[in-house]
Amino acid sequence: MKYLHKIVFIFFLFFSFEKANANLTLSPQSKVSLITCGAGEDLYALFGHTALRIQDSATGMDLVFNYGTFNFSTEGFYVKFVRGKLDYELSVSSYEAFVETYHEEDRTVKQQVLNLNLVQKQKIFDFLAWNYQPENRTYKYDFFYDNCSTRIRDVLEKGIGYNFWTPTKGNKTTLRKMLDPYIISMPWIKAGFYLGLGKVTDKLPNTRDKMFLPNELYDGVAAAYLRNGKLIEPLVLKSEIIYKEKNAKNLPVLDVPTYWGYFLVISVLILSILEYFNKVKLQSFDRIFWISSSLIGILIMFLWFFTDHISTKMNLNLSWASPLWLSLLFIPKVSKIDLYKQVILVLTMFSFLSIVAIFVSGQAFHVLWICFAIVLFIRSLANLFKVYKISNSSLTE
Repeated sequence: MKYLHKIVFIFFLFFSFEKANANLTLSPQSKVSLITCGAGEDLYALFGHTALRIQDSATGMDLVFNYGTFNFSTEGFYVKFVRGKLDYELSVSSYEAFVETYHEEDRTVKQQVLNLNLVQKQKIFDFLAWNYQPENRTYKYDFFYDNCSTRIRDVLEKGIGYNFWTPTKGNKTTLRKMLDPYIISMPWIKAGFYLGLGKVTDKLPNTRDKMFLPNELYDGVAAAYLRNGKLIEPLVLKSEIIYKEKNAKNLPVLDVPTYWGYFLVISVLILSILEYFNKVKLQSFDRIFWISSSLIGILIMFLWFFTDHISTKMNLNLSWASPLWLSLLFIPKVSKIDLYKQVILVLTMFSFLSIVAIFVSGQAFHVLWICFAIVLFIRSLANLFKVYKISNSSLTE
């Protein structure tokens, strides 16, 4: 009968939410808990997860509200995801089903029972019930500013009624750098993040901004205090580990992209010197490299100007990965020597300035892309010497 009562209650609760009549009153025995989950192996799970648990022993309710749900079967899923137009939504599941999922994925689950009064708990529950209604549950996901963690941060603020976070002192870690510990075992993913994210992610976040990461929200809740009349009490009543992962994740691996970058610069420098003395020819390499850099530039422009992602704006990787490199493919060196000379001169100066920009712009760049910029400068300079050599030899003849 005990389990039948729970099943009937949960069915009634979901039905009530769908009909927008969720006028359920929590009892004094009710609890609101922050659930924080560890990192998973999939790209979207690398940074962990956050949810809110609502319990009420008087009614048998034990539900988890989860803002991190999306539908893989959505029409144009990948296009919408890349353009920042994919709808995420609030979902509700039983606590047992939620924890079982993370148990199967071997991901740590931690719980913080919050020290809230009945009015605050009811306010949080009422908001979640309203937010779960079909017309309210979807939202446009943004990795840094509107995700499963920031949504719950905002719900807690609404329920408690004021900003209760303890300010972070001496923070010197940018939004971009905060991602590094989570992708240490995925160096190519890290290189991709540093390529696609713009200068807007290189700002120092305040306490609230840091909570886009579930672990930062966990720490923020652990450090927070509430005003209860003249008393100041910790926000967390009790902390516990629901499930502890059995296999450690995110083990450091060799930073292959960085070493490839170093190898590329040294190799191209040596080959360019040999080319100057007519020992090798690098025309094919130049074409491949110009095309590759131009395509990267087009991708950066797309993420900057044609998506809704805030974090991909103002991306100064475009200073070296410019589609302008494609112009060199359409100017014959011999028949259009003067035009080629002018274009390569401009691009040589441009590539030099892009290297300067890397070190003075305030944006963080991955070593691999710094090496790309250096190679572009080396090859443009080598081609500039070569075209002047051709031009001078034609004049003497």
